[in-house]
Amino acid sequence: MFNLQSHSARLVSDILLYWLVPCILLAFAYKASPRPEGWLLVLMTVVVTMVLVWVKIQRWPSEQRSGWYRGLWLIEGVLAVVFILQLVVSSSLLTRPLELFRGNLAGLDLRSSNLRQADLQEANLQRATLQRSNLREATLQEANLYRATLQRANLLSADLQGATLREANLQGAELEEADLQGANLQKANLQKAYLPGGKLQGANLQGANLQGAYLQRATGLTQDQINTACLDADTPLPNGLLRPQPCPAER
Repeated sequence: MFNLQSHSARLVSDILLYWLVPCILLAFAYKASPRPEGWLLVLMTVVVTMVLVWVKIQRWPSEQRSGWYRGLWLIEGVLAVVFILQLVVSSSLLTRPLELFRGNLAGLDLRSSNLRQADLQEANLQRATLQRSNLREATLQEANLYRATLQRANLLSADLQGATLREANLQGAELEEADLQGANLQKANLQKAYLPGGKLQGANLQGANLQGAYLQRATGLTQDQINTACLDADTPLPNGLLRPQPCPAER
C-alpha cells in the first residue's frame, strides 16, 4: 500500500505513518493530564508531531518545498513557543475533570494532582496525601466532595476554595494553610482537624463538628461562622472569638 500511487493509498499511508502516533500520544496525554507528570506526555506529543511533520516535508519533491517549506516551519515554530510557554505557566496543556464517584482512594499519594472540578462524591480518601492538590472552584462547577471520607488525610496547603465538602468526614485531617474560602462545610466532621493558617473566609460551617479542632491560627473566621458550628472546650479559637454555648448541634 505504501508504494501505490493512488491518492487514497497515499492518504491511508500518511495517516498510518505520520498522524496515528501523535493522535494516540494525545489520547494518552489527555488521560494522564490530572497527574503531576502529565505534562511530559504533552511535551512528547509536541516533539513527535514536529519530527513527523519535518520527515513528511523532507519526503516531498524538492520543487514542491519552496514556499510550503518555510511556511510550515514558521507555523511549527510559533506553535512550539506557545506550547512551551503554556507548559511553563500552567504545567499542562490538557485538563479533564475526574469522575471518582464513590472511588476508593484510601492511602493513595495524590500530591500535586490536578483534581479541579473532580467529582469525589462519597469517595474514600482516608489517609490519602493531597498536599498542594488543586480542588479549586472553577467558573460554575466546583470540586464535589459531598460525603467524601477524608479522615486523617494530608491536605497541607491544598486549594479547596469553593469546594463542596458538605457532610464530608475530615476527622483528624491535616489542613494546615489549606484554602477553604467559600467552601461548603455544612455538617462536615472536622473533629480534631488541624487548621493553623487555614483560610476560612466565607466558609459555610453550619452544623459542622469542630470539636477538638485546632483553629487558633486560622484566618478569616467570624463570630457568625463560629455560632453556627459545634465546638467544645478543647477547640482553640483565634483571638477575639467567643465559644458559643450551648453547641448548636445540642440545642
